[in-house]
Amino acid sequence: MLSIEQARKIEPELNNLSDEAVLEIIENMKGFAQLAFEKWSKEKDGSKNLTRVLLNSD
Repeated sequence: MLSIEQARKIEPELNNLSDEAVLEIIENMKGFAQLAFEKWSKEKDGSKNLTRVLLNSD
């Protein structure tokens, strides 16, 4: 998981936000990443199982 400190190092503008706001952004990014992965894996082979997708990748 991305820490608050790591997020602020990657994006210095986050220094202007509270820890709670940065955590909310991190959680939202994780949610978007999960949705993107699920969409990609369904298009690839219909599976939402990360292990199966990785083991079956070309």
